[in-house]
Amino acid sequence: MLIGDVRYACRNLKGDPGFAMVAVAILAIGIGANTAVFSVLNALVLQPLPFYAANRLAWIENEFPDSRSGGLSGSTSRVATLWEWRRQSQSFEQIEAYNAFFGRGSYTLTDGNEPERLVGVEVTQNLLPMLGVSPALGRGFLKEECLPNGPRAALISHGLWQRRFASDRRVIGKTVRLNDEPVIITGVMRRDFDFGDVFTPGVKPEIVVPLILENVQNWGNTLAVTGRLKPGISPEQAQAELRLINEQTFRSRPEWRSWTGAKVTTLRDAVTGRLRPAVLLLAGAAGMVLLIVCVNIGNLLLARGMSRQKEVAVRAALGAGRGRIIRQMLTESLLLGGLGGMVGTVIAWSGTHAMANLQGVSLPLLHTIRIDATALGFMLLGTLVTVLLFGLAPALESSRTDVQQGLKEGGRGGGEGKRTNWLRGILVISEVALACILLTGCGLLIRSFLRVLEVDLGFRPERVAALRIDPTAKYETSEKRLAFMEEAARSIAALPGIEMSSITDALPLDRNRSWSLGAKGEVYPDKPPSAYVRFIFPRYFYTMGIPFKAGRDFSAQDKKGSQNVMIVNETAARTLWPGREAVGQVSVIGQIEFQIVGVASDVRHSGPEHEAGVEVYMPLAQNVSNSVDIVMRTGMDPADLALSVRAALRPVDPDLPATGFRLLQTLVDRSVSPRRFVVTLLGGFALLALGLASLGIYGVVSYSVGRRTHEIGIRMALGASAHSVQKGVMKSVLLLVSIGVATGMAGAMALARLIHSLLYGVSMYDPLTLAAAPLVLIGVALMASYLPARRASGIDPMNALRAA
Repeated sequence: MLIGDVRYACRNLKGDPGFAMVAVAILAIGIGANTAVFSVLNALVLQPLPFYAANRLAWIENEFPDSRSGGLSGSTSRVATLWEWRRQSQSFEQIEAYNAFFGRGSYTLTDGNEPERLVGVEVTQNLLPMLGVSPALGRGFLKEECLPNGPRAALISHGLWQRRFASDRRVIGKTVRLNDEPVIITGVMRRDFDFGDVFTPGVKPEIVVPLILENVQNWGNTLAVTGRLKPGISPEQAQAELRLINEQTFRSRPEWRSWTGAKVTTLRDAVTGRLRPAVLLLAGAAGMVLLIVCVNIGNLLLARGMSRQKEVAVRAALGAGRGRIIRQMLTESLLLGGLGGMVGTVIAWSGTHAMANLQGVSLPLLHTIRIDATALGFMLLGTLVTVLLFGLAPALESSRTDVQQGLKEGGRGGGEGKRTNWLRGILVISEVALACILLTGCGLLIRSFLRVLEVDLGFRPERVAALRIDPTAKYETSEKRLAFMEEAARSIAALPGIEMSSITDALPLDRNRSWSLGAKGEVYPDKPPSAYVRFIFPRYFYTMGIPFKAGRDFSAQDKKGSQNVMIVNETAARTLWPGREAVGQVSVIGQIEFQIVGVASDVRHSGPEHEAGVEVYMPLAQNVSNSVDIVMRTGMDPADLALSVRAALRPVDPDLPATGFRLLQTLVDRSVSPRRFVVTLLGGFALLALGLASLGIYGVVSYSVGRRTHEIGIRMALGASAHSVQKGVMKSVLLLVSIGVATGMAGAMALARLIHSLLYGVSMYDPLTLAAAPLVLIGVALMASYLPARRASGIDPMNALRAA
């Protein structure tokens, strides 16, 4: 019997292909969008991290005293703290770390081929084994490879193995040169392992090397620390223990007065916790779109059901019960839902594939988004729920057909009662309300995004490019590295089209290091403020467009052996010397004193949504780094500039890799990419909701005009003008839309309170947004109803009466 119902449904839909195609298309969009968003939710929130027993992995941070944070976070730790936690903690099976300061993560690979610059990460010996990650080929690190004078080793990514070494298995044990030092390749990572997906979104390390803790123990807070909790131990219990360890350690060793607390969270929360509200908002938006889809299909089925009154009446007259008719109607709905689900799966696959391959977006686990068995199960469940939502009410309504009235040849409009009109009106009000909620939420987030883009970052990224250079081991002394950097800078400055250039060891919005800093003569009972530290060449501020507030820039005289000098930002000046002139003051880092020679404007190095912290600049000539960026302000095309710069540097050092060139605007774009990602998807849903709402209104008005042709003809025959007919149609639409907007605004106010944490620079009761959403909906509704209203006013009374 079910097969017969399916065959009958197929014949019916085949006889009305226009309806079938429109219904399947609308369903496919709704189901596809929801499945794609569920895949995002599944990857970023629901699924465990792709590690062994991921629920016991924890993220460990330090906590600043509130008054001494200097605007910085405590997300990194120092080596001494790691050692104490390892030695004393009873809550963790293991505590491991990686070097969070990615200036150390630049490597030049030379193996007889073209030199290539690679991003790498330094990890403690057992970090990868703790995560349950083992190489696809070869082995991990041995203990001696993690000692200061031990043999150098490296693991390479699967992609690098394929690209650089042509998937040659003999690469295991091969010696290559990294930064001009011999390194043995001990293993190739699995294809499905991407360190950057979890720990460094937007940065993809292709080399993993041992972190030699003894080499960085005096560097301050450079370690990102993670650990595996013992079974039965909660993050809160581990946090209490680490805080106690810190207090005891700092009490017995006053010279370590640095951090006073510890914060332990699950690794999942640390990686994606801040994204959870935005992802849940996207899921809610997708659900609203699906409800609007159901309303639209429900309206289409109601209209189709009215046109099938005679068919239903005949079947009822021949003995078909109400349940049999409802089952047949639901079978047709299920067939539509199945077709929509199949097409929607293709849409969802395309959407997730596009999202997973987005470039320049700093979202953790982005590349793990895919249509898997869980997503397919959600799609099937969603399709069934959708079928019930859009199919049940029309089926019940159609099954109530009056047999005698339905069999009458002239009963055109008599079969449609107040109940059907009321149901159709409720559906229109519902989709308008849902669209209003979605438009308002999207409007608030778009306004927030625009405010973020308007934030003054403190520098001018337009027309500024940067090239990363990494002096190799052949520049074994700081003097040789400095000479190399100076020669490279001179070669680039001489290029035509270069307006200004300089060098820095850390670009804005790229990475940060923090050191403790104090004012000479001041006593800090807790700890001195922490400051971002950058080493630069002269003319850096002018090249970057950072305004100078007082004092002077660095000069060629500020070199090793001369007086230690420093430039501070405005926040540092206010923090260290409130109410006084900073220029001429003396700051202290450790036991070293620095003369303040200038004050520069604040730069938002952590992103446009974060206030500037305490920041200091020191001459690179006095503190030579191992890896730097040459920054250039130019009007040249970026592609042409890259070729010119590489050609200019080749005589300086032919082993420099021809990579690492980037635009500062790219860094700015990357810093706002998570918000842009959410706003783009939400904006798409809002536009989709608006389009579906207008389609629904158009369909209802068109159908209503068609059903009322006889009535309108009589009214016009009795003297009603075309204008009054149009006005009547538009008035009925405006009434429904107004009720929907009023209902939607109540929901929008509730939504605004829920998403207030996602807003930036915009009130959750922003009057512009709260006014714009209803006006847009009313305008769209009037436009959608105009053509049917105009068609109604053009009805010929005689033809209408004759047709009746």
